[in-house]
Amino acid sequence: MGASVLGVSHDSVESHEAFAKSLTLGFPLVSDVDKSITRAYGVKGFFSSPQRVTFVIDQQGIIRAAYKSARDIHGHVEGAMTAVRKLVAG
Repeated sequence: MGASVLGVSHDSVESHEAFAKSLTLGFPLVSDVDKSITRAYGVKGFFSSPQRVTFVIDQQGIIRAAYKSARDIHGHVEGAMTAVRKLVAG
């Protein structure tokens, strides 16, 4: 069993391209300016900014874990990485 990583935000394609060029990312970024992806997954924002959510999705497309936070990105990313390691280990 494994997992995939995909970054999704409401930022424009141009913004994602600039961000990806500034960092070495090992995963693709998706622009969700119309918010159809975040609506489909039930992600709601706080005030005008979107909530940060990290989903761990297995190879069958099943969400195995979700970590939500508007500010503490490091805490839920650490939790998601733990969930990914468990999926990879089988």
